[in-house]
Amino acid sequence: MPRYLNGGTLPAFRRAREWHKLRWVAGAIVTAVVASVLVSWPGTASAHGPGGHGLTPVVESNVAVEGPIRINVRDDANVITTHITVAPGGHTPWHYHPGPHFVSVRTGTVVVYETDCTLRGTFPAGTGFFDPGSTSPSHVQISRDIHTLTNPSTTEAAEVIITDIREQGRPPTIPVSPQPSSCFP
Repeated sequence: MPRYLNGGTLPAFRRAREWHKLRWVAGAIVTAVVASVLVSWPGTASAHGPGGHGLTPVVESNVAVEGPIRINVRDDANVITTHITVAPGGHTPWHYHPGPHFVSVRTGTVVVYETDCTLRGTFPAGTGFFDPGSTSPSHVQISRDIHTLTNPSTTEAAEVIITDIREQGRPPTIPVSPQPSSCFP
């Protein structure tokens, strides 16, 4: 029996169903990418260009992220895009994600720490990263999954745009309790 994307095997009827879902998700991603290219390409699909009418496209972010990028959603999915402004010296609660997400830094610089205060990365405006989310079972969270995002500036806010892909019913972020001690001043 052939190996499935996650390394396991499935009966034929399940493989067909899973491949159908994978094709649908891949098609949705390709459609989104093509639409974003058309909206941003000069002379096409603009407010006054051929084929477009009444559109005002705003590209919120356009950054390159390192690959490889793998997204495996087993059921229907929600795509959630959130725009967050982090005040000077501000930070998120310590948290983890039950699925993959893309982070784009629009303004300022953000720093991501893991619970042992290991620096996961520093990301200035115009950069971003892909986080596959928790790879642990939902009942076990390891410290590598838990992190915080902070704005090290004392004078300017940082803006980030986060796009989460979740199985329906799953939240984009899950804060941990108790909160680990702080890694930053």
